[in-house]
Amino acid sequence: MKFRKKLIAGLAAAMLLLGGCGGKEAIDENGAYASGMALLEQGNLNEALAQFKTAVDQKDHVVEAYRGEGIVYLQEGTYSSAVTMFSRCLEAWENSGGRDQDFRDDVLMYQAEAYFKNNNIDEAIRIYTTITDGDNS
Repeated sequence: MKFRKKLIAGLAAAMLLLGGCGGKEAIDENGAYASGMALLEQGNLNEALAQFKTAVDQKDHVVEAYRGEGIVYLQEGTYSSAVTMFSRCLEAWENSGGRDQDFRDDVLMYQAEAYFKNNNIDEAIRIYTTITDGDNS
């Protein structure tokens, strides 16, 4: 049990170090996705969520918008919804060619955090292990 607690603490520290990594695509500063990110940074979660949903509907950085929705749900404490949105993000990422492994790892870190906070420790550890082992699946 002590090993498991140390492992979780170490993985949580790694999560904090990698938490801000994101995609490198150019963002339309006037689009719904960019608005959602600005609102998220301001802590306006409800409006940010609405903008991310609009971005998905308008096909404006869909992969990143799903990630944004997941982050909003994570910050709100709606962990099962966060897990769902991060799963959608990863699926959309794969369907778009999935070239940016740093972005994938960033989303996985958020997803693992959502699982962890939702008391699904085993799934969180599985995801952290996937990241640390460099598994590209």
